[in-house]
Amino acid sequence: MKCRQIEIYNRKTNRFDKIEVSSVFNLAVVSGETFPQYKKIGYYGINIGVAIPFKNKKEGELFFKKYWDPVFNEKGELNIFLIGDDGEKVPLVVREGKEYDPAYESICLFGYVVPDIIAEDPMPLIKNKEKYTLGSIFAELRNKMNF
Repeated sequence: MKCRQIEIYNRKTNRFDKIEVSSVFNLAVVSGETFPQYKKIGYYGINIGVAIPFKNKKEGELFFKKYWDPVFNEKGELNIFLIGDDGEKVPLVVREGKEYDPAYESICLFGYVVPDIIAEDPMPLIKNKEKYTLGSIFAELRNKMNF
């Protein structure tokens, strides 16, 4: 998914504002199963960085005062939406922010796309246990294997 905008909640207007971003990048995948201590504190899932360009430190500070300070200080997180170029809208739970960096001319938000948010249904039930073969046969193999 290519993303050049985010939606972030504006407390003063009680609506979401769209903000241009310069980069949305994948940092890591942190398993909540392998690291239950991270799942417990909310640091698990697909770790994403979001760079938001600003001309200077003062502009970056205005962003933090407007969007970050009122919400993050209460909850310890900030919820935003990544807006894809094809209209996708993916929730991102932001847990860290970095102030303006002149090397990148941007601030950066770091958060997690949590698998529970994207797909929270349990696996399908096995309806015919006598036919169970540890999952389905890959479709691309169906005419190549003799079962």
